[in-house]
Amino acid sequence: ARGAGGFQSGRVVHGMLVASLFPALIASHFPGAVYASQSLKFSAPVYVGDEVVAQVQAL
Repeated sequence: ARGAGGFQSGRVVHGMLVASLFPALIASHFPGAVYASQSLKFSAPVYVGDEVVAQVQAL
């Protein structure tokens, strides 16, 4: 963990671990849906205990 201008102190969650939650979330809310692709923007680090908000667009 870095200080000024970088990561705060704390445990950072790997971005792809966070992204791996999305297919399970979609499957639980939309049974039978085909999860074909995703586009990710990692705008800030995610720390252990953070709440993650996702925006989903169904086509």
